[in-house]
Amino acid sequence: MVYVEGPDDIPFWDDKFSAEIPSSNYEIESVNGKENLDVYISGVLSGSIKNVVIACDEDYGIYQGVNCKSHPQIVRTYGYSIENSMFCPYRISAYIRALARNRVDYSSEVNDWYDAFCKSAKRLLPYDILNSTLHCSTYPCFGENCCRFLKSNESASLDDDKIDEWITRISTTFPEDKVISMIGVIDNDNRSLRYVIKGHFLTNAVINLIKRKVHEATSQHITLSNDAIYAQFVNCKRVCGGECEDRKYLSFQIKKAIESLN
Repeated sequence: MVYVEGPDDIPFWDDKFSAEIPSSNYEIESVNGKENLDVYISGVLSGSIKNVVIACDEDYGIYQGVNCKSHPQIVRTYGYSIENSMFCPYRISAYIRALARNRVDYSSEVNDWYDAFCKSAKRLLPYDILNSTLHCSTYPCFGENCCRFLKSNESASLDDDKIDEWITRISTTFPEDKVISMIGVIDNDNRSLRYVIKGHFLTNAVINLIKRKVHEATSQHITLSNDAIYAQFVNCKRVCGGECEDRKYLSFQIKKAIESLN
């Protein structure tokens, strides 16, 4: 049995587990919320629950010492959440190409967009990480989406002036030494920034980027819902043609989990 956080996680983790073992060898069940995984995680760590695997989001665990409580039967995402894996630059590029009905490789443009977006979002990151444990501010730094920080409702770019205003509003409630220290920790993280930033924060910007590039290619205004984006990106189609660090990381963890049950 593989326990996951919610229904949205089932297709994602099924794709990853089925790449390692026959799908008939396991079942996946949602516990309807991350908080409901705690009893299973505690049981696995104590040894009172056996023959199960927990598959969950990493969140900010690396920065909060969660990995010191690692266990082979607890499989965590490479980035913050499944969305960070889903929104692969190659997948975004391939989807734009399909919607635009052309043969253009948009990978370079998508990567350039990611670099600019993450550079701006990084300024909010230390506050969001610290707030997840210290609760210095009642105002969320990233929140569930990036809309309030975009240059406009249709933009895929963050507005640095809006970010400046937000940081000015909340920074006085955060210990300056801890912010500086956290910036150093973030800089030492070997993962690309697109994996560290909260996954849901990326969604609306990714949607706007796809819509903008398709419009540039076709002059057509397309409509994309969160459900449509989820359905398109939840399974990895390996359009990059190889094994990325993300997929290799998950493959290793899943194999280790399976071996620990034998």
